[in-house]
Amino acid sequence: MVVLKRDKEGWGLEAGDVGTVVLVYPHGGYVVEFVDHEGNTLALLDLAEEEVAPLRGPALLRAKSAGGEPAPWRCPASSSPSSRGC
Repeated sequence: MVVLKRDKEGWGLEAGDVGTVVLVYPHGGYVVEFVDHEGNTLALLDLAEEEVAPLRGPALLRAKSAGGEPAPWRCPASSSPSSRGC
């Protein structure tokens, strides 16, 4: 797994997004797949080595909406805690 170093605005990807290397080119670079929480491919990109960094050590992955809307699991700021976690 790798971490994107720069935004890929045309794809809705931001620096810090995590992808999976699916192919390593013999002369450098990668094909990296970015997926949503259900495993659906959001982007499959050719990236240069300097565009990504290896995901190392303990990492906390974050959830975000692929469409720019708040992630559906988030509770509104005004809601109080409940049995669902909000």
